[in-house]
Amino acid sequence: MTKMSPDVCRNIGGKWQGGECKPPEGKLLVRRDGFRRGPYTRSDGTKVAGANVPTTYMIIKDVGAKGRGPKIIKIEQKGTLTRYGYSIKKPASERHRAINKAVNRYGAKVVYHKLTAMANLREKAGVAGAHPRRGKEKEWSTFRADRNYVKNKFHPNLKPTKAIAKWKGMSHKARVASRR
Repeated sequence: MTKMSPDVCRNIGGKWQGGECKPPEGKLLVRRDGFRRGPYTRSDGTKVAGANVPTTYMIIKDVGAKGRGPKIIKIEQKGTLTRYGYSIKKPASERHRAINKAVNRYGAKVVYHKLTAMANLREKAGVAGAHPRRGKEKEWSTFRADRNYVKNKFHPNLKPTKAIAKWKGMSHKARVASRR
């Protein structure tokens, strides 16, 4: 295993502290191991000699779990609905009262998209149409009902965002990865 030198750390944008390289805030240090590339012959008949590819280091943007892309469904402000008394355990009349207060504060579009995101996070992936994950059926149907309440009462032509449409077209593995 090759150790990184302070010079290499500084060259890639890191900070050398306590004998190791520290990446900037919100970034990750990635080590790509070196390997031996064997000799081969190209399709045109040219022979290419083998080579040793050295270990390289790079600093990349931290996007969640190892090797995963950015989170598709983002919930920026957690608790914006609970602040007004929203809970899926409450009856519909109390939930609607809380939703009305949240709509007055944030607007119908924000509340609608938040409820859509919460329903989609409880949705099964890789299945045609909308289906809840096992054990999440009640939560899923409650969020969808409340989302439809917001749409019907405040803004009949609301549609899910492009990010949510992308989410619905993703495989199960990609959805699980984006939740991390």
